[in-house]
Amino acid sequence: MCLLGQWLLEGVEDHQSLILTLTTVDGFEVSFRIPHATCRTLGWSLQHDADDDTSDLGDSLGVAGKPEIN
Repeated sequence: MCLLGQWLLEGVEDHQSLILTLTTVDGFEVSFRIPHATCRTLGWSLQHDADDDTSDLGDSLGVAGKPEIN
């Protein structure tokens, strides 16, 4: 199992996309160029599905029952 250690969002010169870099705790790193429309869709999905999935997080909940994020 790979655990996410860090994530980073960076803007690019075309201003039409972002670069998402994911790094595991053991140092594996991968980057994706994501168009803004996809970023908005992903953000909407994370926001609206979060309530359904927080009960599955168990011990990884942070302050006030919210999941811990970098």
